[in-house]
Amino acid sequence: MHITIVCVPYQIDVSRWGCALGSQALLDHGLIQRLEARGHSVAQPIWIELPKAERTRDSVTNLGRIAGRVAAAVRAALQHENSFVLVLEGDCTHAVGAIGGLAQAKGNPGVVWDAISIVV
Repeated sequence: MHITIVCVPYQIDVSRWGCALGSQALLDHGLIQRLEARGHSVAQPIWIELPKAERTRDSVTNLGRIAGRVAAAVRAALQHENSFVLVLEGDCTHAVGAIGGLAQAKGNPGVVWDAISIVV
């Protein structure tokens, strides 16, 4: 299977602090190597960024912009044959983008929600 990892390093709309560090921690602790050891091909991770020039003082607007980027990345990754997308998010506010990208690529999605606590 071809796996694309989409990293969303935000806790709400603040980058790289608290739970937003989870994506990097999983990568640093061998996530890609473990997937490859099980016979999967893994693309270079896609990092979702919201440039400072596009940020507003409104968190909801920022979340929408982040979600749009996540949806586009998920949709594009799912265009490949035998593909699977793993979205590593700082918190559940970013699930909207992942689900939106899945819906755009495949139609009505089914969603399995799993909250993982990581202590590093």
